[in-house]
Amino acid sequence: MKKQYFTFSALMMSMCTALASCASSVPYEVASKSPLERIPMNVAEQVEILEIFLDPNASQITLYDRRLIHDFFRTYKDRGHGPVQMVLPEGTENQQYAVSAVAEARAIAYNAGVSYEMISGGARYDGRPSIVMSFVTYRAIKPDCPDFTQIDASYTGSNEAMPNLGCALRTNIAAMIADPADLLGQRPLDPTDTLRRQSVIENYRAGEPTAASRNEGESGIITE
Repeated sequence: MKKQYFTFSALMMSMCTALASCASSVPYEVASKSPLERIPMNVAEQVEILEIFLDPNASQITLYDRRLIHDFFRTYKDRGHGPVQMVLPEGTENQQYAVSAVAEARAIAYNAGVSYEMISGGARYDGRPSIVMSFVTYRAIKPDCPDFTQIDASYTGSNEAMPNLGCALRTNIAAMIADPADLLGQRPLDPTDTLRRQSVIENYRAGEPTAASRNEGESGIITE
């Protein structure tokens, strides 16, 4: 009887060991992460470039090029990072026009909300009659989601989540985020409005409405 007891105990221990080893085929450092941590969303750096060709017979930038420069700097204002590189051509047929065109482009940038301090100048000597402007942006790369047809949803041999859990959420974030650089945590927080916060607290303590007051012109009613 005693021998059979030890044999049964050894059998149970071996079964428990086998079940523990088969409970999860995922390494611990992976299994200990949440589904979203297992599906990273990468961010790639890219460079936005605008090249404005200079007609040696002209005296100022065309209206079309002005619009391109303005839109370029508006994009920088929304999604750009670091300084704007503005390269001036040297040795062109009309060098005076090239210098005035750069000054004009800087003025357009200022009107678009970009200060002169955010523009870094430079020069090139390849003889190409154009102004080249560039800045850095970031692009979110959506994860490569596993195909549902390749997953057996009925398998319950482990407690692990399905490999595509959270992948759709990551894909939606990559498509919707305004500035992918926020995924890197680079943007500083804006300062808080302490005066407004204090006003809300005082109204709350006095039992008064804490929302901002609206006039009749801000009503959502279109017509009576």
